[in-house]
Amino acid sequence: MIRSLLKLALWVVVVMVTYNYFWGNPAEKAQSGRVFQGVGQVFGEIKSLVVSEKGKFDGGKYDSALDKMGNVIGKLRDHGNQTGDKALVQQTVQMEDRRQHIEHQLKKTEKDISTGGQTSDKLQQAANLARELERLNVDLQGLVEKVSPGASKR
Repeated sequence: MIRSLLKLALWVVVVMVTYNYFWGNPAEKAQSGRVFQGVGQVFGEIKSLVVSEKGKFDGGKYDSALDKMGNVIGKLRDHGNQTGDKALVQQTVQMEDRRQHIEHQLKKTEKDISTGGQTSDKLQQAANLARELERLNVDLQGLVEKVSPGASKR
């Protein structure tokens, strides 16, 4: 219901601004012109944001982070195998699965960005990937701290 009210309010504003732009007095026409310019600037900023996110994908920012995480996970798994710590090996397997899932989503998002689509979808996909990557990084850091010999007991 709230969504419907918001859509109705948006349509009322669009109709009012459009009416004022074409049939309003000079002050209303000027104000409507500024509104249209502002909307144009917003869409321009959204486009530049999407292009910058695309640059992060193309530039390998996320790929590089995933590769580094893969290296750390591999070293932890090797350590677990050498020490016989089956729980550590299992945790590294789970983390590697998560890393591969994120990598798969990254490739899918790269494809979506390159083929077009809705801007809000692109931004949402990028934000979700960044959150998943951050959670994996935090979990991985916690595991490294737990395994490292100088880690403090909590």
